[in-house]
Amino acid sequence: MPLHYDPSEALFLVASRFTSTIVEACFIKAEFWFLVLFNWGVAFCWYKNYIPRDEPLFEVPWDLMKIATGLLTFFIVFYTNHCFARYSELYELVRAMLGSVQDIASELMLRCPDAAPRRRALKYIFAGIAIFFHGLAHDDGEAAMQRREVAQLRSAQLLTDKEIDYIVEFEGPRSFTVMHWALECIRTDLGTERERYLKPFSDKVFKIRRNADEIVQIMELPMPFQYFHILNLMLSINLMLWGYGMGCMDTFFAPAIYFVTTLIFLGMRELSGVLSNPFGDDEVDFPLVVWFVDVYNDVVYLLEHSFVCDEDVFAHFPLQLIGGEDVESDAPVDKWLTNVSDDDPEIVPIHYDPVPDDFT
Repeated sequence: MPLHYDPSEALFLVASRFTSTIVEACFIKAEFWFLVLFNWGVAFCWYKNYIPRDEPLFEVPWDLMKIATGLLTFFIVFYTNHCFARYSELYELVRAMLGSVQDIASELMLRCPDAAPRRRALKYIFAGIAIFFHGLAHDDGEAAMQRREVAQLRSAQLLTDKEIDYIVEFEGPRSFTVMHWALECIRTDLGTERERYLKPFSDKVFKIRRNADEIVQIMELPMPFQYFHILNLMLSINLMLWGYGMGCMDTFFAPAIYFVTTLIFLGMRELSGVLSNPFGDDEVDFPLVVWFVDVYNDVVYLLEHSFVCDEDVFAHFPLQLIGGEDVESDAPVDKWLTNVSDDDPEIVPIHYDPVPDDFT
């Protein structure tokens, strides 16, 4: 689950964090400590004069290294930006899928008066999305349903045992098939006289399917391996040359600078890797379970706890502007009404009486 943080937090306080950071991820990598030990080994050999100090052949040409450093910086920044753009696009698609479920629930409240068909249809919608999310977590997609997935569908009562047995043996697109069952339920409940209302439901279900297809297509088209290979090749060569060159310097700051440089470049590579696939258990992966449960609970509140007002006590109050010209452009929302002047003849504030304790 992505870690929530305060952007206004102190600089050094944020920089000193270790857990849930790329620093922690790099420290458990053997390649990071290999490069650091290589630099320390070169520095030790340089200090003991095992490496000739006055031989130009043993020196790193730093002027020529600027070309390789510039190419590496461009390649790794471009790769990181690509992975973050992919991450952002996947986020929008996943949230759009879950948002469509709330749209379907609202439409059901308007079109289907019976509670039973509404509940059954939404269970099918949620079951289809759950199957799709489970498929993203496995390399074979929806090709094989794991025992844990089946147990979750059964415990959540999204599908009956008979439906689960059928969908487990089904070889087609499981998630969309289950969501199509929801459309069949809605069509049956609407009947032939109101079948024209089926289109808004089918449009929303088809939108979920299109979002799911886009997610699958994005996941199946990562950055080409040739680009990833040359990036790693340049990174390994540059880090080795930097390790040797900085080890052959008469300053104690050189190993420290190399340590930080290696941490930053390997950290960017590690971050790009986890951003490229946000469906898992990494720190930056999407909290699909949390989002799914939140939307599910919102839909339950909408369907099972809807409030129907018998009389609108404010129906005869005219609509009015809030605040007026005296309200500052950056005023918080809770200050808008307080800035309304009681002496202003054009804007009459509404004074609300407190809700009585016995209000139902």
